Amino acid sequence: MPITDSTYYEKGKKFIPNNNNQNTEIAGVPSAVSELDYFISKYEREFTIGFLNITLYNELESALLDLPNADIKWQNLVEGNEYVKDSVTYRFDGLRGFMQDSMVAFYVFCKYMENDESYYSTTGTIKSDASGANTFSPTTKYLDAWYIFLEKYQNEVGVNEHRYFTDCYGNVVGIDYYNQQTKNVLVTLETYMKDHETDFVGYEFTRYNGANSLGI
Repeated sequence: MPITDSTYYEKGKKFIPNNNNQNTEIAGVPSAVSELDYFISKYEREFTIGFLNITLYNELESALLDLPNADIKWQNLVEGNEYVKDSVTYRFDGLRGFMQDSMVAFYVFCKYMENDESYYSTTGTIKSDASGANTFSPTTKYLDAWYIFLEKYQNEVGVNEHRYFTDCYGNVVGIDYYNQQTKNVLVTLETYMKDHETDFVGYEFTRYNGANSLGI
């Protein structure tokens, strides 16, 4: 049972054209819907194993089959919750995010963009072409999505990394070159896992680097 579905990619920074329009299918060519479903299955698995471990991942997969009746720790991880620590109330928006603004979806979206724009037909390899449309580099869109993901996923940065700040629309608006940490009541997944480590004993949190171009 996936955490996201195609509806998470219908608007905003992670919009994928024609992901729900069956009328755009070409004979012999996988549809945008089937391709997106493949990426969701493949990279949600990669993502969740990356911050849990195999054992916890399998537990999460079982919980997703009937989430309303699953252990509360899995409900909170997926759907989000508020909790109090040191007399301060924090909010974690969950893997599915507020109004589908999901860190998981942004991760999948970036992997989708990294994929070669060409696709295979029954007659060979075809490069997508929008006749009459203005072409543009996808790098900016990719970087916006990647840094939105990072801001939701991890918080502490390494010595040689910079912390990026985004506005309410997800645009990168500033860089903290000195890695100064600011207190935020809307917590990242990394903070949430640390604050609930007794619920996820043995979890292994994978950290990601920044990027300066598509896929790098």
